[in-house]
Amino acid sequence: MREYPASAGQRLLWFLGHHASDAGLLCPLLCRIRGRIDAGTLEAAVATLTRRHGSLRTTFSGRGRRLMQVVHDAEVPPPPVAVIDLSGSPDPAAALRAAVASELAEPVDVSAWPTRTTVWQLGPADHALAFSMHHLVSDSWSCGVLFRELAVLLDEREGELEPVGWQYPAFAEWQQSALVDGELRPQVDYWHRRLAGCVPPRLPLRPRGEAARGQRAVAQAHLDADTTARLHRLAREQRTTPFAALLAVYDAVLQEATGESDLAVASLMANRVRPELRSTVGFVANLVVLRTRLRRHATFLDVLRAADATAGEAFINQGVPLHVVPQASLERDGVRAQDVVLQLMPEPIQQTVHAGGVELEGIVPEDLGRFDFELALVPSGGGLHALLYHDSGRLPAGYAEEFVARFVEAARAAAANPHRRTDRLAG
Repeated sequence: MREYPASAGQRLLWFLGHHASDAGLLCPLLCRIRGRIDAGTLEAAVATLTRRHGSLRTTFSGRGRRLMQVVHDAEVPPPPVAVIDLSGSPDPAAALRAAVASELAEPVDVSAWPTRTTVWQLGPADHALAFSMHHLVSDSWSCGVLFRELAVLLDEREGELEPVGWQYPAFAEWQQSALVDGELRPQVDYWHRRLAGCVPPRLPLRPRGEAARGQRAVAQAHLDADTTARLHRLAREQRTTPFAALLAVYDAVLQEATGESDLAVASLMANRVRPELRSTVGFVANLVVLRTRLRRHATFLDVLRAADATAGEAFINQGVPLHVVPQASLERDGVRAQDVVLQLMPEPIQQTVHAGGVELEGIVPEDLGRFDFELALVPSGGGLHALLYHDSGRLPAGYAEEFVARFVEAARAAAANPHRRTDRLAG
């Protein structure tokens, strides 16, 4: 085994793990597998992935600035695959939903091993796979890499796997050097200027010290396919992205809810702009703060243009972890900038992949909110499932449900008439 200093992002996650449920730091790859396959084949594929990517055999020692990655030798096998037979259940589909929920609520002990693999058998040719990873060694992009490689391995085309590029310790070493005196210094300076005087929106979030801890909850609403398509079309017409359009809606609702025009919303960005990182498995993503200044009585198009500029600049400067920006901690009244979050989840990794005589379907989990006021938008049936994860001990009763309903109402109004003033989008 070899030891390497942890990356800046890993040190932040390690700190957050002491202030949140460890299950919230799970980063799972979920697949439905239709067709005949045996557990030995899946176990062999997982073993190959583990040999190929050092992050999947990385544990941690120390803490804070002394946190170290301990990369175990490639010959060390991962834990065996747990196989659970649900085929005898009266309702196997319901049994699977309950089993997946239980799996996602169970932390991974990253000090012992960073991954855990479970296969549920629903029938002779129907299985589900959970490859549960600690977030310290993975992120959403990594799940996409592993899904594609799993398909190649099941199709017995191992020789066609793309070169990995950087293993994660190489990224951590480069990042540290680039932050100190290298190519990331201009980005550090950008964020120092951009976030000067920035504070979180004044939502009715109780300070942590005054609120019950760990009461995770989710409020839900659905944005229909027609509205989603209209927003996408509007984004194309304005030469921006669907994410910018959804950020504009979020900002408009936050402005209506708080009465403020200087709004800060955090979001995770993939941070895979370097070609060496395209096939790297590890926690490369960075949390960035999207600060948008709006004027009162602006139209939705005005807000969209402001959100486009905000998102575009953040994308260009996404290489810097928030907590290394040399300035105040972006906190107000016990609420931190990273408490208020917008996440546009990826499309399901791929709807259908045929490999080795089976069909793989990637599944995006919908119950892994990690922040205290996190609006996650998950593609669903052409529309978007809006999930507002929150700590119920920090919000007044019913507030989350009202907020997510206002978001959907505002999105529909904006899509129908983008020239409408934002103070008239939602009641």
